[in-house]
Amino acid sequence: MTIFAHRGASADAPENTLAAFLLAAEQGADGIELDVRLTDDHQLLVHHDPISGSRADYPRHPTLDEVFATVGEKFVCINVELKESGNGLEPLVLECIARHKILERVLISSFLPEALKNCPGLPCARLFARTIPDDWPEWPVLHPHFALVTDETMALWREAGKIVNVWTVNDPAEMKRLAALGVDGLITDVPAHWK
Repeated sequence: MTIFAHRGASADAPENTLAAFLLAAEQGADGIELDVRLTDDHQLLVHHDPISGSRADYPRHPTLDEVFATVGEKFVCINVELKESGNGLEPLVLECIARHKILERVLISSFLPEALKNCPGLPCARLFARTIPDDWPEWPVLHPHFALVTDETMALWREAGKIVNVWTVNDPAEMKRLAALGVDGLITDVPAHWK
C-alpha cells in the first residue's frame, strides 16, 4: 500500500511547502500529494486555496518546477492535484512534467473531470467527496473520501479493475480499516503514524 503525504507532512510542517515535502521523505512516505494553481504571471504555484497575484506574492510556496527539482527523485509517486481548469494550467503542467522527465512518477488528480481530460497520456485519478460521481468508470484511478469506502464500494471498484487511493486519513483505526479493505493507497497528513 502506498502512503501519500497530503500536501507533504502537513501535520508537522506548513502545507504545500518544500519543508513539508522534505519532511515527508524523512518520515518514510512513499509519495506526496500537492495542489497546483496558476498565478497571474503563469507560474505553476503549489498552493491549495484560490490565489490572485504573481509568483512573488507567495514567497513561502514553491513552484511545481521547484518541487520536482527538489524532491522528484525521493518518492515513487507525486500526486499533482489540479485545482483549476480552462485557464492554461494543464498544458503548463504537462510541459513541466516532460521537462523534468518525471512522467513515470506522476499521477494527476482532480475534482474537475475537464481538467483530467486535458491531460492525455498521463495516469489520472478522479477525486470525489460526498457522493460517487456517475463518471467514475471512465477513470483508471479513483480518489474517494474515506467515508465512501466500504466493503460494497471496494468490491464494485475492484471488479471494475480500479486503483483506489483514499483521502484524507489521519486516524490510525481508520487507516487499519481501509488497509484491511485492500485500498491501494492512503493519503494522510501524518505519514509517520503509518510507518
